[in-house]
Amino acid sequence: MILAQTVYDTCLALAKKDQRGNSFSIEEYNNIAALVNMELYNFYLSKYESGMAVTDALLRLKTRNVALTLSSGQAWLPGSADRLAGNPWIAHPWGTITATATVDVVNWTDAKVKITSPDHGLKDGAVVTCTGLSTHVVTSKAIHYIDRDNFWVDVNYAAPDVLTSAAWTVVGASYKEVDLVTEEEISTRWEDHLTKPTIQNPVAVLDTGDPVIWVSTDVIIPLLDSGHSFYAYGAMPLHVGISVRDTPLNSIPPGPIPLGLETGDLITLYGGTDGAGTAKNGYDGTHIVTHVPRPTPTSTSEYMQLPNLLWAAPNAPSFAYLKVYNRKRINVYPTTIPTVNISYISFPLTPFLDWYVNDTTYTITYLSQGEILTDQAAGYTYRDGTATDGATDFTSITQDWEWDDDLLPQIVYMMLQKMGINLENISVAQISTQLNAKEESQV
Repeated sequence: MILAQTVYDTCLALAKKDQRGNSFSIEEYNNIAALVNMELYNFYLSKYESGMAVTDALLRLKTRNVALTLSSGQAWLPGSADRLAGNPWIAHPWGTITATATVDVVNWTDAKVKITSPDHGLKDGAVVTCTGLSTHVVTSKAIHYIDRDNFWVDVNYAAPDVLTSAAWTVVGASYKEVDLVTEEEISTRWEDHLTKPTIQNPVAVLDTGDPVIWVSTDVIIPLLDSGHSFYAYGAMPLHVGISVRDTPLNSIPPGPIPLGLETGDLITLYGGTDGAGTAKNGYDGTHIVTHVPRPTPTSTSEYMQLPNLLWAAPNAPSFAYLKVYNRKRINVYPTTIPTVNISYISFPLTPFLDWYVNDTTYTITYLSQGEILTDQAAGYTYRDGTATDGATDFTSITQDWEWDDDLLPQIVYMMLQKMGINLENISVAQISTQLNAKEESQV
């Protein structure tokens, strides 16, 4: 992780050598940093896994072994996912359950349920987990082989149950690669029964869409346990924020979790009601997300703020549909596969340096990532022009660079090029080292 102020100070020090002085403003830095960050990411992504140096550079942005639950073969990728790293995979062996027998027993330890799974390929004693029970779960149970299409599983439960629309997975199953193909290739495969997708040879294609989730604290609409809710924040007049729980409590939303929204993203609210369940449209429409507080390591929710949306009783929001845009989706075939695993690369968060200035001395103070100015005394002006008053809190939106420290010279070099600085005879690495040593001596 490279501090935003380290990059700015390094660029400023080198710019002074070119007689530019302080003309490189923080606003210029923030604009150029966004562009350099994207160029650096695209450069390393184009060479992904061509060598350990490239792999290591992207290591902070890589997430491995994420299980996605498929619904009719589809699942939204996490909001932060930019590119898949390698092909997806599924647990194998695995199979569908096409028919079952209803079991009606009470406290009978020898109770079994007969499962029909065509060409299951299991042997007597294989340990499986079966999903889809209406009341219970069959977890890590040995099967009793009957024939190629049927087997028995011990259930040992104390109530009637039925197993339908389900699947089995061998406990300790290995992984089987899912072939990621183009639309043209999958259409060609469907034409030939020898190449069409099967459990033994699954395929996947990617597309995009605009997923929708519920946001609700409305007792009239039974979605209270979705964990996604509205909240009020700021000084009067209060503004509307939205909290989205990464792991919903009961109501599973149709959209991707986490959303991975950033400042400046667009969302749409519609179908809104107030706390009495009465239709209200005062906060329906498209809104710009103006601030997404950085989550802490223990965060269980994402938060977004919508300052252009006021919290006003009795029309305060209580339920609405929330639509996000341009999310990637994976489509796995055959569509009976229940779960797919992926690894992916996330686009690095856009670097930003936040600050405030002393109204008397004009001294600029940088804000660290996640820093909160609590009841900041009067006599200062925040970056956006808001004057401090001794009662209002200011939350820093500084975002440090999500790259390893050894890439600092390369980042500064690219920044200076964009500034039009003559880099001849300038040792970027040397200046960076000197500044780091200076910062450490001040700690």
